[in-house]
Amino acid sequence: MMRFDDRVVIVTGAGKGIGKAHAEVFSERGAVVLVNDIDRGAADAVVAEIAARGGDASANYDSVVSSGDKIVGAALFAFGKVDVLINNAGVGVVPVEGGVPFCDMPHAQWQRLLNIHLNGTFSCSRAVWKHMECNGYGRILMTTSPVGLFGAMNASHYSAAKAGVFGLMQCLSLEGKDKNILCNALSPVAASEMTKSHFSGEFLAASDARYIAELAAWLAHEDCTETGKAFEAGGGFIHQLRFEMSRGISLFGEAHTAEAIRSQVHALKDFEDSIHPGIGDMDITVNEIHSRIAVPTDAGSPSAARRRSS
Repeated sequence: MMRFDDRVVIVTGAGKGIGKAHAEVFSERGAVVLVNDIDRGAADAVVAEIAARGGDASANYDSVVSSGDKIVGAALFAFGKVDVLINNAGVGVVPVEGGVPFCDMPHAQWQRLLNIHLNGTFSCSRAVWKHMECNGYGRILMTTSPVGLFGAMNASHYSAAKAGVFGLMQCLSLEGKDKNILCNALSPVAASEMTKSHFSGEFLAASDARYIAELAAWLAHEDCTETGKAFEAGGGFIHQLRFEMSRGISLFGEAHTAEAIRSQVHALKDFEDSIHPGIGDMDITVNEIHSRIAVPTDAGSPSAARRRSS
């Protein structure tokens, strides 16, 4: 059994739904859990349930948006360290029926979703980063969404926020790898407060949040070496996601015209022999240009500049 004995885990938004499942699964596996939720009653209830099963947990009621340092500070005060951060807190929207068309999007509603999902994830991750860096160990999980990865009608605010979380995860995975701070993202499909009004009871019963929590337990365990990855999961199904680029077309000088691009669009969209860039692999086109002009690829690439400054 993959245990978390002597590990301290913070779960934000842990009062119900997926967050509660995270708190329960990590506790069952021996972790000490800080149960964070702005709903005091919900947080206290989860702590009481964990205690009733013989586990160790403490409640925290601070907002992830403005108080990431207080949340992390509460864990350090209660337990002395933090090994795992599960960025789960958020509010949902039901696209199509319950969403808001972009042209009608109030600025306040747009900002609220970005604050809770993206800024809240930043706040907690930043607060715990130095502590994990000093300890030479850490596991951070982000919560993105299929809506953030693929888009949805009438959900531009939610999608933008969740896509931002995915981008943040990639950057932290690069910055943390040499420090033994690994960072991955969950894209869950599960029974929750957001989905209960959208899916049938039969679907919800088949999509228990524990499916997500068990995946989180693997990704957050010390034996797991994955970092910079995104996993869509739900109902027992798990998929890893990755970027894909077509081999594309090459048109130079006066031959590079809109008309020429139109004539070769079939080749541009051909993914038969595609490229799969890894995390941080942003130099593909840069290197193609260097290759064409016969300049060493290290001469001006962003990654080379990073290496020279490190």
